[in-house]
Amino acid sequence: MDNKKIGDFISTMRKRNNMTQKDLADRLGITDKAVSKWERGAGYPDISILKPLADVLGITVNELLDGEASDNPTENTAREIDHALEYADKIITMKENKFGKIIAIILSCCLLLAICTSIIVNIAVNHELSWSLLVTAGCFMGGCLLLPPLLQKRRGIFYSICFLTILIIPFLAIIEWILSGSVSTSGWVWGIGIPVSLTWLIILWLIILLYKKTKRNLWFFACLALILCIPGLVLCQEKVQVKSGKFHSFSACLIV
Repeated sequence: MDNKKIGDFISTMRKRNNMTQKDLADRLGITDKAVSKWERGAGYPDISILKPLADVLGITVNELLDGEASDNPTENTAREIDHALEYADKIITMKENKFGKIIAIILSCCLLLAICTSIIVNIAVNHELSWSLLVTAGCFMGGCLLLPPLLQKRRGIFYSICFLTILIIPFLAIIEWILSGSVSTSGWVWGIGIPVSLTWLIILWLIILLYKKTKRNLWFFACLALILCIPGLVLCQEKVQVKSGKFHSFSACLIV
């Protein structure tokens, strides 16, 4: 089902019936902008308007959804049902994508507002950029992880994990640089951040690859994730013990 093909067919039939976009819109009780959007292939008519639209254009719903006139426009119930289900699925997907884009815009505005506010307050109070750089780095990292799923759904989750893999170590290094003014092999990034991050990334990618290969139930992978968390927790605990001489487990992992 090609929205451009459907749009071209609507335009052709409208002109064949000597109607302008406004004429067609008035007969359907909608705006001419909606008609223009259909004909450009930028959107679909709502499923509730398919039958009235087809009647006004002098065609069947099947022909409208096919995007072309039929030599034998007799009713075919099974075909109509398939068309209706496919069309409804496209409408739902388009609305979900639109909702995701709206949430992404709101989230982006909130992150930008947080960055701008922290910079202004930091300069006003401390007369320099210090802790606001932490907020900026955190907001940038959060945007890279949260925006792709909102814009690309399942594919976006994969993009988020790729961003996490690429950015996590630079992100930790930036935090150490902001807090201490340098990044050294004796710092916490090399001693704790990199080993723990790599461990968790390996676990995460292993789970993703197993899911791709086996397509098992998500609950199975949730349980598998809990089991695979054990070496990550052990490594985190050992690193923190070496670094601080104290026993921290879950709290240390959360800090890292």
